[in-house]
Amino acid sequence: VRLYLPQKWTEDPKRCDKAGIPKESRTFRTKEELALEIVSHARKTGLHYAWVELMPDMEKALASHHVSRLKTDLP
Repeated sequence: VRLYLPQKWTEDPKRCDKAGIPKESRTFRTKEELALEIVSHARKTGLHYAWVELMPDMEKALASHHVSRLKTDLP
């Protein structure tokens, strides 16, 4: 499971402690970086998926990684 944390949160250890966020999960990543991490992990583990839904502003950022709005990975 991955959680998007705004940079404001990752810079506030007390807030993260109060919310129970593990220290190893407190690194700020953009939404695009997080999406790419999730898709890459799915591919590495052999998870088959029929599509990936992206917010419009993410499409350009992830296009160079061969992730498109509708991508089939099924045989």
